[in-house]
Amino acid sequence: MRPATIRQACINRRTPAWLAAPALLLLALAVLPWRRCEGQPAHGPPRHQRPTFHMLPTCAHTLGKLPDASYLAMRDVVQVITQGTRRSVSVQKLLNFHRTPDHEPFNGHPKDWEGFGTLFAFNMSFLQLEEHHVELERSLATANDKLRTMIKESQAAGHIADDADERAVKMCLSGRSNERLYEYRPRISLLMQWWQRPQNAPAFIQHVMECNSTELPLELLVNVDHPQDRDAWASAAWDTRGLVTPVFSYNLHEPRGYNRLASLARGQLLVLMADDSLPPAPAVDARTGRETPCGWLHDIARVFERFPSAGVLGLRHQLLCALIDHLVDESVQQSLFYDAALGLDVAFVSKVDMAPMAVRKAAWADVGGFDESLSEPHECGILSDWDMSTRMWLSDWQVLRSKAVPMQYDGSPGNSHNPLSEYRCWVHQQDVTGAGMLSRWSRDVDLDICNATRYLNTLHFELPKGARCPYTNGCGRPT
Repeated sequence: MRPATIRQACINRRTPAWLAAPALLLLALAVLPWRRCEGQPAHGPPRHQRPTFHMLPTCAHTLGKLPDASYLAMRDVVQVITQGTRRSVSVQKLLNFHRTPDHEPFNGHPKDWEGFGTLFAFNMSFLQLEEHHVELERSLATANDKLRTMIKESQAAGHIADDADERAVKMCLSGRSNERLYEYRPRISLLMQWWQRPQNAPAFIQHVMECNSTELPLELLVNVDHPQDRDAWASAAWDTRGLVTPVFSYNLHEPRGYNRLASLARGQLLVLMADDSLPPAPAVDARTGRETPCGWLHDIARVFERFPSAGVLGLRHQLLCALIDHLVDESVQQSLFYDAALGLDVAFVSKVDMAPMAVRKAAWADVGGFDESLSEPHECGILSDWDMSTRMWLSDWQVLRSKAVPMQYDGSPGNSHNPLSEYRCWVHQQDVTGAGMLSRWSRDVDLDICNATRYLNTLHFELPKGARCPYTNGCGRPT
């Protein structure tokens, strides 16, 4: 089975019935559909395995023969139980406080139910909280029953010791947490490299606040490279209750600035933004038919969901095939195909420009982010987007582009386009970075990438009505 097919099977796997309870789904974020399948290439951090427990004889005796796949599955159930227990106890204590407000440590304090409930992150009425607690207890019982069944099955298979204590099993399974099950994490992290453009900050802050939702939680991380901007961004962090996170640096510039932000990002998807642009104007969202400024973010999430091997999604310009002139008609180099499943114009491409540009965080970690060996500190990141595109293909990830996001602009030139820095970036640094890239370039490999884009485009998509095939050897579907 092809790696992409394996990954798609993982994503499409149904959530087991024992996780169908809404409260537990809320806690677990659907445990198993995100698990890597057996044989799937491991991207990002190394594949988690069962520890050896070589200095912990109790765990070694209890779980020493447990296969890695079983360890991971049972570990996830234990983590869900831990989260559910924490939440259930917290809700129960709130209910007790509401029923007996004189209970220590609140004796003598006025009963402020609304303030107290908000303080402990539960924005619910008393009745809703009671119903939530009942649902939590029911889901916890289901999860504990599931774990006991898994333990018995593993004991029958000889993978867990017959005399294993349930508490020891739970504790020994708890060493390596699954970050995908952590609550209150954003889905998308917007990353911005910032240098002396205070007039644009309010628009981006407002955009993130407006588009952040339970359906698509966001965060905005900003690498602030100049002290002039520090007060505005520090205030934004507080005013948005942590939705905005500034990082104060000394003129890192793009490659190192974005790498720093990506290492702090908590979302599964990264969207690299430019400070010389403004958020897109409201447009009609094809999913809902309503006008919204946030549809482009939902489209990004949908593309990455549909293509588990997608590492980069360009949202600006592309090279369908780079430096392979005889395979692509240059006049239609920017052509896109149509994906009926998404209802979007998209294409697999060789290279894309930033910004904006979206990247799967696991893919970013897998390729090492922007290659800092191509530039000195404090220099611009010209050609870094093309280099990352190539390295994605070389690392078994794929590169796509969708219809360009209509970003607005403030009318003033970007920081790398002013007379003081234009030569430094667009001439000197472009030559320097380009030389580094060419030192490891192969025409044969670029040809392979081009052929891969044609195969994938003709396999998954169709030409838009009236569009001309961009490939000189046609757009017939592979057999």
